[in-house]
Amino acid sequence: LDAAGSPHDDEQRLEAHAALAAEEEKREQWKIENDRRRHNYLPFCVELIRALAGSGKMEELTKKATERTVKRRKQAQAFLESKKGM
Repeated sequence: LDAAGSPHDDEQRLEAHAALAAEEEKREQWKIENDRRRHNYLPFCVELIRALAGSGKMEELTKKATERTVKRRKQAQAFLESKKGM
């Protein structure tokens, strides 16, 4: 082998560096995602509910959510009943 190495060695070295960089980027993304999963969102949720209740919007939002839930349940029930008839 010569001291400079062959072009094939350079190509392998570049591929190895690219693979290493990709792996490091992937692990950094995993770290960010894991940090997000570990965060405790409960205090935020409690404060949001307090703010909504304090501003008087909680009752209206609860009513709308209940109406949507009832509508979706009726649609699901109708769908299931239509499947039984087939």
